[in-house]
Amino acid sequence: MGTVEEGVERWLRERADPQVCDNFVAGCAERMVQIFTGLRGSDEARRDDVDLMLAVVEALWRDDVPSSQFDDLATRLERVPEFASEDVLLAVEDIHSFYAALVVRCAARYRADQLAGDAVECAHVSLTAMGQIDQNVANSALMSREYEMQRRSARASDRETTDARRAADQVESRERLLVLLARVGG
Repeated sequence: MGTVEEGVERWLRERADPQVCDNFVAGCAERMVQIFTGLRGSDEARRDDVDLMLAVVEALWRDDVPSSQFDDLATRLERVPEFASEDVLLAVEDIHSFYAALVVRCAARYRADQLAGDAVECAHVSLTAMGQIDQNVANSALMSREYEMQRRSARASDRETTDARRAADQVESRERLLVLLARVGG
């Protein structure tokens, strides 16, 4: 559905500035995490999954977390029920929780192995998830906003604006969750 823009994909594959690329995947995860926490957070049985998701996103923004820790976090993420089901996901909540978990896992995988393909997949899944919402919600433009946020993240080069970018990503994540909650009547 959502194809990563050629310029952004080329930038991710060339990774001229590893710190900016790390922040790129952290931003993708940040923009998706509230979808997961908002859709799964009220289920007490999912508390550990929600806590894990939040811990991974927090770690993604830190420079001092070793790749081995991200490898462990990605493996733990793969155990959440969104990845365990062999059934076709039909409920809106299930589909979007899966997308959110997948984006966060791709970001963690990127930080674990620094393979550009993981960063590209992270961007692609983010776009696909927003495209799905746009198809099902009148006047939604979440995919075009995701494209713009990815372009902005790829152009970012100074470390001092990381907090501002993260704050903008958090606002976007909250807005996405509100769109989904309105769709499912939550």
